[in-house]
Amino acid sequence: GFVNRYCAGRNEASNLKELHALLWQKCMFRREKAAVLKDLPEKIRQVLTCDITNRKEYKDAERDLIQYLIKYKDATDEKIQKALKGEVMVRINILRQISARGKIKEVVEFVNDFQENGQKIVLFCSLHEVVDQLKKYFPGAVSVTGREDSRQKQEAIDSFQNNPKTNIIICSIRAAGVGLTLTAASNVAFVEFPWTYADCCQCEDRCHRIGQQNAVNIYYLLAEGTIDEVIAEILEEKMAVLDSVLDGKSIDEETVMSALLNKLRAA
Repeated sequence: GFVNRYCAGRNEASNLKELHALLWQKCMFRREKAAVLKDLPEKIRQVLTCDITNRKEYKDAERDLIQYLIKYKDATDEKIQKALKGEVMVRINILRQISARGKIKEVVEFVNDFQENGQKIVLFCSLHEVVDQLKKYFPGAVSVTGREDSRQKQEAIDSFQNNPKTNIIICSIRAAGVGLTLTAASNVAFVEFPWTYADCCQCEDRCHRIGQQNAVNIYYLLAEGTIDEVIAEILEEKMAVLDSVLDGKSIDEETVMSALLNKLRAA
């Protein structure tokens, strides 16, 4: 009954105002950060497009993915479809990796602007390869990823927070998305995107928390004409649905990976 009433429609979400009212009436008490921390400055999101330097590699991988999607769509046997789906997921991640590598040059130019102005910035990534490339360009940067132990992570955070010369911290979305305070910076940039809207918010809030004195500028660096644009669209849709349910405006249960697969199959 719940699925039929509240999970219908294009985005698998329906009657959201009614659901919001029922949640507040029966089981939920929620206060927004803006209402609790009234002195906290605003959060400003911006989407910036980047060109990629490996367009041919990307197009070849994209064609490869399309061929697998055709097989997946036409497969009738459940076991074959399940096996193909796993292969499709692998190839989707390959596309994301190629896209991330291809925009490194423009990301470096973007970060250089902050360095020239003496501003600190937090960079969020997923791939170790991307982290390593950025550290080659910015050898003075510190990092918090899954490869550092707890002592090394704390040293990196302390240096970024307290040392004026440490202008860049490169963070893994998984390893640094929660529990850290990085209020020395008011600039956050996503070189790669997480799979859920909730992870976006958690990463943004490493800077947007108690102790922050400035408006927090958040930059989503999209590789133009790539899978980045599809993921960004899905995240935006999920943000709107989640706001409708929780705040009554106008679900982040389904992963972005599943929604992405549905969009690609429909294309």
